[in-house]
Amino acid sequence: MDSFKNLWPVFFYKDIRKRKLLLYLQKIYKHCSYMITKEKIKEVALQHGADLVGISSLERFENAPVGFNPKDIYSKTQSVIALAIRVPSETLYAENPVPFTHMNNLAVQKMDLITYNISSSLDRLGLKNVLIPTDDPYLYWNKEKQEGRAILSLRHVGLLAGFGKLGRNNLLINKDYGSMIQIGAILLRGALRTLPKAHRTKKHLID
Repeated sequence: MDSFKNLWPVFFYKDIRKRKLLLYLQKIYKHCSYMITKEKIKEVALQHGADLVGISSLERFENAPVGFNPKDIYSKTQSVIALAIRVPSETLYAENPVPFTHMNNLAVQKMDLITYNISSSLDRLGLKNVLIPTDDPYLYWNKEKQEGRAILSLRHVGLLAGFGKLGRNNLLINKDYGSMIQIGAILLRGALRTLPKAHRTKKHLID
């Protein structure tokens, strides 16, 4: 019994060390999203097939209509990832409209899959997020105008991320791909760090 008493401080000390280690690991997990850089997110997005990637702070959406702000969809939003893929343009010149319609449907499906894969990868990294469907789903309906409004304007998501400018037809025009892009978005929870410019590469130019 006396020998056990002598060993008790050793066991107690080991127990304290384990608890400290556990608390430290929990702290790392809790704040791991804050350790992820914008550059890392863009790297993940490009690996999954996005042609354009941009990240906007929530402040850029301050002029969004009431009910259509990213925070109205996900109240914990702090940043918004804008994604886009290039859509082959030659179907525009086909005399029959079927190829263009089919191409557009495929682009929506592909963008949704890319968005899902990016969302899943970020979640595994500890960065909580909510993806936005690419086909502009809406809950709002104006009976007088007989029109709906998407839960989040993906054109404006791309605009605020620096993908391009809005043209006369209200389409987003990219300098390299024109209007032939399909846009997706992911709402992020957590703050992000940015690497110094000296550590960036050309594929990370869109902020």
